[in-house]
Amino acid sequence: MLTEIAGVPKIALIDFGCTVLLQEKDRLYLASIFYAFVNRKYDYIAQLHTDAGYIDDSIDLRSFALSCRIIGEKFLQRPAGEINTSAMLDEFLQVIQRLGIKSQPSLLFFQRSMMLSESIAKLLNPNVDIWLVAKPWFAV
Repeated sequence: MLTEIAGVPKIALIDFGCTVLLQEKDRLYLASIFYAFVNRKYDYIAQLHTDAGYIDDSIDLRSFALSCRIIGEKFLQRPAGEINTSAMLDEFLQVIQRLGIKSQPSLLFFQRSMMLSESIAKLLNPNVDIWLVAKPWFAV
């Protein structure tokens, strides 16, 4: 959060702790999903969703992977100032609805955290590529 103290801009770090609410298994899967997104491994994203139990065997993984690719390519390697995080979340929710995927609280927490992170990045530096900055944290 940005604030001013005696007219001097300051950054205040806030930890909303939403990952604490997630089981370790979910945190590991979400980290893997994020890693796959920043590395454009869309088939792997679909497989991870199945492995985690986020989607069942009735979902067409190719369609899901293609939907992830369409969404991901719109937002990867773009400055934070050009990313509309609410539009990205809306597109994910439309895919979930179109493919008949049951919403997962852990995924919604993750997406909310992403929106918050990108919103803060926009305030700090609208030219930062949040995906590029985050990528080393998810390197294997």
